[in-house]
Amino acid sequence: MKRIKVLLIEDDEDQALLISDFLAEESEGFDVDVAFSWSDCEGKKLPSYDVVLLDYNLPDISGLDALNLILSQADLPVIFVTGENESETAIKALRAGAFDYIVKAGDYLRALPVNINKVIEQFRIRKEKERLEGELRRSLKELKEMQGRLIQTEKLSAIGKLVAGVAHEINNPLTGIVGYAQILLGRKEGFDPLVRKGLEVIYEEAQRAARIVQNLLQFARKHPPQRSFISVNSVIEKTMELKEYELRVNNIHLSLDLDPNLPMTMADPHQLQQVFINIITNAQQAIMEAGREVGRISVKTESVTHNPPLIRISFTDNGKGIPEEIINKIFDPFFTTKDVGEGTGLGLSICYGIIKEHNGNISASNLPEGGAVLTVELPVVEPTLELEIEEKTDVAPIPSLRILVVDDELSIQDMLVDMLSAGGHKVDTASNGQVALEKLRTRGYDLIISDIKMPGMNGRSFYEYLSKVNPAMAHRIIFVTGDTLSRETGEFLNTVGVPHIEKPFSLEEVLSAIRKVLQGSIG
Repeated sequence: MKRIKVLLIEDDEDQALLISDFLAEESEGFDVDVAFSWSDCEGKKLPSYDVVLLDYNLPDISGLDALNLILSQADLPVIFVTGENESETAIKALRAGAFDYIVKAGDYLRALPVNINKVIEQFRIRKEKERLEGELRRSLKELKEMQGRLIQTEKLSAIGKLVAGVAHEINNPLTGIVGYAQILLGRKEGFDPLVRKGLEVIYEEAQRAARIVQNLLQFARKHPPQRSFISVNSVIEKTMELKEYELRVNNIHLSLDLDPNLPMTMADPHQLQQVFINIITNAQQAIMEAGREVGRISVKTESVTHNPPLIRISFTDNGKGIPEEIINKIFDPFFTTKDVGEGTGLGLSICYGIIKEHNGNISASNLPEGGAVLTVELPVVEPTLELEIEEKTDVAPIPSLRILVVDDELSIQDMLVDMLSAGGHKVDTASNGQVALEKLRTRGYDLIISDIKMPGMNGRSFYEYLSKVNPAMAHRIIFVTGDTLSRETGEFLNTVGVPHIEKPFSLEEVLSAIRKVLQGSIG
């Protein structure tokens, strides 16, 4: 049985001897150290004791002052020992933190061992209760934070569905604008220089709008990780297109210092874009909270000669910096300085996880002049020689083909007819899958270009029916869609394995898809 260590602080030597001898003779097993003043306690390791018996009247310090000193040095129960008619002193001691008190009167010694054991057990129970309450508070806080994140996730999911629907509607007219601008710019007859310049602006701005829509779709949708050889510079440029306007209206200047010779890496571009968006958003908030008249965010990429070599991306801002007491916690799960429900829905802890999954590293530091730097490092992964040779293969000419265009948008039908007819192809059109099947019964075609979302028989139903009645023709389809980022469309395209192009598309993308179909039929 463990012996109970007691520190007795008593200025009366007779009383001290009486108490210590009585406790030493008890079968419970008490080891008693005696101090006749507070100065006698110096050098004693207070946390090593189980309980302190403290007399109210000491020669060099008051009992209440001694109590405060004990509690400042150790977390243990203190029993205040008072004389008769000292109830006010006892009450003050209890208010100051004493666990209990006893009165030196009558047969108090006989009850002392029981009282000490009771106090030690009650103190243990109190501490366990405080520990459990602390854990409960932490758990409730984490649950609140998780609830906030779930609410934010649901909001993002709803936004994603809204963005996907709007993007589909925007991509249809954008396809006509991009296509006809390219057709007109490709004509050999001369244009007035002002007209040509206007066409070039229309084409470039339509392409810019298309990239913004595509980036919004990629950010709003959840993707299963799909890694490929990517240019980090390209991902950063697409990310900045999303944030450029918001930064500009908040008077935050964005500068890019991208290494033109940056090597490639193997990564999921959508996940990296989420990481970069989150970092830029945090930097923007830090600048606005700091009240800067002019905010500055700079993004730099560089190749670092390590073993193995690395790609380093540095995000520097002139915001308020990161408090030193939390800088080592910002990547911890559930850690946030924002209120529940605020933020982008993608915490730095998730950024940390994404970068670690890519065998990289992410870190944060403060600048001496103010502001912070977040640094992302990714491994260099270059394509194999076989892939490079494949990319450099000469493009074969396309023979004249009979092509059926299936799309419910008349402007896209007309644009594809004009685009393909200029290349010597014979083109028919159909407004949905049912009309296309009727034409296929009476006419022969070399390939089909079909939209997926159409009224009546959509592209998916059209393909499934065609696979049963004419499987060879089903393998000569090119799908056109403005909704490749939806899970259903993505799974369908992955299953059928035929080429697809995304609205808005260029002539080069159409021709590239046609070559893939022709190569597949030859193989």
